[in-house]
Amino acid sequence: MTDTSATQIAQTLVLPYLNHAVRMYEQKYASRGDIDAAMQFGCGYPRGPLTTLDELGLDVVRDQLAARFAETGDNLHRPADLLEALVAEGRTGKVSGRGFYTYADGEVAVDDETPSAHDKPELQHTIASVGVVGTGTMAAGIIQVFAQSGYDVVVVGRGDDTVAGVIAGIT
Repeated sequence: MTDTSATQIAQTLVLPYLNHAVRMYEQKYASRGDIDAAMQFGCGYPRGPLTTLDELGLDVVRDQLAARFAETGDNLHRPADLLEALVAEGRTGKVSGRGFYTYADGEVAVDDETPSAHDKPELQHTIASVGVVGTGTMAAGIIQVFAQSGYDVVVVGRGDDTVAGVIAGIT
C-alpha cells in the first residue's frame, strides 16, 4: 500500500467515521464510554473512536476534516460542532490532558463521566431469565455467555432443529 492510498483511506473513511462518533455523542445517542466500547468490542477495533480522537488530537482531526470538507463539500467531512467547541476550549486530546476524556499521567482519569474503580453499577431489578431470538453465530454466543453465567435462557429459532443444534454446540 502506498502512502497516497493510506492517506486516501484515512481521508475518505476514517475521518468521517470519527466525525460521526462525535456527532452521536453530541446528540446524546450514547455515552462516550458506550460509543467506544461498542466499536471496540462489537467490531473488534483496537480502540473506540473517541479514544482514537483523543490520541490523534482533536485539533489535528478537526483541521483534516475541515480541509477535506473545503475540498469536497461533503457534509460527512464538515467537522462536528462539538469537535469545534472542544478545540476552541483547548480540549485537544490526550496531549493537553483533556479531550473527550480526562487524562492524568497519560491514563484516563476519573471525571464527571468516568467513574472510579470503586463505583460499581447497580441493577435496578433482578434478572431471572434471558430471551434470545435467533440461532446464528452471534445468538449462539449470547446464549452461551448467559447460560454459563447461571441465567435461564429461552431460545427462539426458526425451528426445533436449529435450536437443538445451538444447544448441542454449546453443550
